[in-house]
Amino acid sequence: MGLFSNVFGGGEEYAPLDPSDAAAARIAAQRAALQEMAGRVRDRLELVPAEEMVLLFVGQPPDRFRVAWLTDGDEHNFKGLLCEKGITERDLQRISEFLRVAYERHQREPRFTTMLAGRKLTVSPGPLMISIARS
Repeated sequence: MGLFSNVFGGGEEYAPLDPSDAAAARIAAQRAALQEMAGRVRDRLELVPAEEMVLLFVGQPPDRFRVAWLTDGDEHNFKGLLCEKGITERDLQRISEFLRVAYERHQREPRFTTMLAGRKLTVSPGPLMISIARS
């Protein structure tokens, strides 16, 4: 069962995100874009809601992952930063390493689930995003 749950998007079970939690409101603000992305992306998604964006770890953090973020319903990613902002590959590697370390530091923090596009997604509210924002 464990093998198949990992292959098909299962894994650890977390409590549902409280609808009155600030993280739930932040997810609701990006709901349309999150629904679209959850329906399109088959990899595991972990949401990290912040005041003005929702950061998404895509894949298997902290080892193998990509990052995307949603602001005002628009999806952004590292490829866009390369093209639009002229950020170098080296800069992106440093950002990825920073996010990996922040993720590892907060792996034991409480996580929750929310349903989007018929999928149960992991939500990491609070300390992880605060750690990222402070650095």
